[in-house]
Parts: sequence; structure tokens; C-alpha cells
Amino acid sequence: MIAVVTTDKEGGTVQLAGQIYRSLRQNGADALLFAPQDTALDGDLPVRRFQMGQTIPEKLRCADAIAETILAARPTEVWCTDETTVSQQLLLRLAGKCRTVAFLHDVSPHPARFRLRAALRNRSLLLRRRRVLKRVDRIILLSNATREKFEKCYPAAAEKVALLPLGAHVPHAGPVRPPELVGLDRGYFLFFGRIDRYKNLSLLLDAYRDFPKKDRFALVVAGFGALSEGERSRIDALGGDVFLLNRFLSDGEMCDLFTHARAIVLPYLEASQSGVLSMGMYFGLPAIVSDLPGLTEFLSDGEPNGWVCRTAADFTNAMTALTDDEVFRRTGDASLRFYRERLDFDRNVGRLLDMTPGEQN
Repeated sequence: MIAVVTTDKEGGTVQLAGQIYRSLRQNGADALLFAPQDTALDGDLPVRRFQMGQTIPEKLRCADAIAETILAARPTEVWCTDETTVSQQLLLRLAGKCRTVAFLHDVSPHPARFRLRAALRNRSLLLRRRRVLKRVDRIILLSNATREKFEKCYPAAAEKVALLPLGAHVPHAGPVRPPELVGLDRGYFLFFGRIDRYKNLSLLLDAYRDFPKKDRFALVVAGFGALSEGERSRIDALGGDVFLLNRFLSDGEMCDLFTHARAIVLPYLEASQSGVLSMGMYFGLPAIVSDLPGLTEFLSDGEPNGWVCRTAADFTNAMTALTDDEVFRRTGDASLRFYRERLDFDRNVGRLLDMTPGEQN
């Protein structure tokens, strides 16, 4: 039996844990899903819950009890799908008692707007990571770009690596229109996900400022996070053409946003991979992305499913090209094909299950 474990309470890593569990079951694997008591997961998922403290010391003290809860189910493998302090401690507790699998999303922290406490926590995670990598049986990375960086930083652990291309962890929820968009009577380009410095929202706002078809296509910025003064002033200057949803979005709202978007736009400064990009492709959306290996490897080698941009003018030109309905249809169809051929979670998790211990892909 495979125990799928998340110690996060919200966000994409929680959705990933649910999707991994579903894909394991779809492939006929015996699996159980474990999560903290107050973690929000899809309502139809059978979850075994555990208690977890609020502060870091409390959480670390809970690791032994969580390990006992998981071991009581007699798993042959434990897959920790996030890299929190508790997940690291849990993997160290479980090492040698069953096979352990660590998911690593980023080799180094994104250039975010860190407060001192968060910066110290990231430093602690990186220091503990080397012990974890030495003890676990397998390490799952989510893109080739991450793999290349990982093998340079942790060559001693490279033989444990397996690749699971990051697909879309789509919640099982019907679309729910966000109240901020009720009455929106035109199409829109979508920037989705947590807002932070490395997401480079200012560049997108500058590109949209020069976009000539604002009467036909708005810009929707959807995600929680602190906006800079420059970002706020740009949004204010664009008036009613930018719709800001600066909050957590429900699963239904997320599905609605992707269902009706013209394209997904990622003007990032740095990226290991992107669940937002995979989600857009799952919904058949063209992609407009920065020229970063963690993003461009998810664009098609054949018929283009998006645009790679280096400047604000490049983003403007890509959005302008997508005002043509035929271009939109063609690139959207290519996105959907790419997703089904390369990023389908059920198929790629099945390939992981078929690998023998120590085998790489």
C-alpha cells in the first residue's frame, strides 16, 4: 500500500496530493491519503486525518505521532508530496521502516518578498534537505529544468531521481462565477496564482497597457498575495480593463476562470515548472510565457501551443495575435493535445509505478 501524505493546509501542493492519490487508484494501486485535520481537500476524497500543531516546534513534536499514524496502516511506501518542515521530519522518522519517496518542487527558493521569519525557515529547510535526500529511497522532480538544476546541486542524490512531469491537479468541482466577474461581457487573458515578486506582474500590466483590443479582452489577475505599489498604481491606471481578485479562490471559481479565459499568461522571472501552465493546457488554453526552461519545456515541439516572450512588447504582440479566433482555436487545440500526450497525470503516475527501485526515467 502507498501512503500519500501532505502536511500543507491549502494551495497547489494540497491539490497535488489529492491528484496523486486519484491517479494511483486509477492505476489499480492500493493507496491511502493522509492530511492534517483542517486541510481542505475535495469532498469526495477519503482522507485519514492527523493533528498538527500551529508553531514550528509544535509541528516538529507532532512528527513522531504522525509517523505512528501512517505506520499503523502498514504502508510499503510513503510519498510525501510537499517539502514542509513537518514532511522533512516525517521522512526522517520513516526512513528504514518503509520505502520513502520525497517530492521536491524547487531546488532553490523563488526570489519572493520574504520576511525575516520566512527567510530563516527556508534556510532551515535547505539545511535539513541534505539529510532527507540521503535517507529517502526515491526523489520525484516535476520538470527537466528542475532535474538539471538538482543534479548540479545534489550530485550524490542524482541516482535516486525520477521525473513526474507536472500535470494539472484539477479539483472535482463545478464552475462557480467569481462575484468580481459577474457582468463581465468580454473575453479575458488570465494571470492566475499567488502574487509575488518573481511572478513579474508589472511586466504583464505594462504589456496589457499597450494592448490595442481592450474593448474585446480584459485582463483578470486572480490570486492571493501582496501587490507592490508599482503594481497597484498600474492596475489603477488601467481602470475597468483589469479585474483584480486578490484572494484565495475556491475550486469552483478556479474552474470557471480557466473555462472562460482566452489564454493563460505567465510573465515570470523564474520558474522550476508551473501547475498553472499545466492547468491552462488541461482546459485547452494557449500559453504566453517568459523564456524560462521551466516553462518552455511545456510548449509543443510541433504545432505551436503558445508564445515565448522576452519583453513587454512580445507579450503585447502575443495577446494581439490571439484576438484572431482561428489562431486561438489552433493554438488551444495544440495545447490540449500536448497535455493529453505528455502531461496526463494518470499515465505518468502509471509509468512511475512500472519503474523498478533505482530505475530512472
